[in-house]
Amino acid sequence: NGSKIWTTHGHHANKIFCLLRTEKAERPQQGISFILLDLDQPGISVKPIITLAGDHEVNQVFFDDAVTPIENLVGEEGQGWEIAKFLLENERGGSCHAPELLADLERLDLAASQEIFEDDCKVSETRTWRRKLADIRLRAQALEVTELQVLANIMEGLEPGPQTSLIKFVASKVRQEVDGLAVDLFGHAALQLETQRPLYGGNAPQPIFSQGAQIATPRYLNSRAWTIFGGTNEVQANIISKTVLGL
Repeated sequence: NGSKIWTTHGHHANKIFCLLRTEKAERPQQGISFILLDLDQPGISVKPIITLAGDHEVNQVFFDDAVTPIENLVGEEGQGWEIAKFLLENERGGSCHAPELLADLERLDLAASQEIFEDDCKVSETRTWRRKLADIRLRAQALEVTELQVLANIMEGLEPGPQTSLIKFVASKVRQEVDGLAVDLFGHAALQLETQRPLYGGNAPQPIFSQGAQIATPRYLNSRAWTIFGGTNEVQANIISKTVLGL
């Protein structure tokens, strides 16, 4: 019994894994088990959450007297937190964000070269734009180096390690800055969302700006969650301070 909120793409899934408290323990991390459940079984319902960006990407899953066979227990009873930490390390370290971030920056720079000020100066040629773009690009490139190092360790059979927290911390901040740069570039043109978003229902307006402008605000709003999901940036900072800096 209970509920799980912010279940990404839960409306497309047929199974879910849950961390469930199966026994009382002195520490909150103990007494938790890792269990698999079928989403179409009795006692489980999935309700949509429409985000600020107009997306149906996340959901809330409700459990009402849901039952699952003991065979769906992963590992030992009470071992759920250890399994979850292993998954989170590989989720953070096995995902490469830098290539997409760098590609987005290239697309924005191309769009900036087509935006003209009143004095016939292209946005892409201004000192402010070049400085902002270079700052974000350098950090995305540094992120790429760290991601490649972690992937090399994984390929050699090594644990991803605490570097995954550093990747999550930096990638989420850079993602937000890239999307913020897009909103700055397109200005008022970014106020219109993509026409196919669920937010509009059957009353979607006709698109009047480029696709880049239409996706700028939705992506900006969506990326607010990057510093929260997969472990908040505050949690990642604590992990880095303890395991890397020894504080």
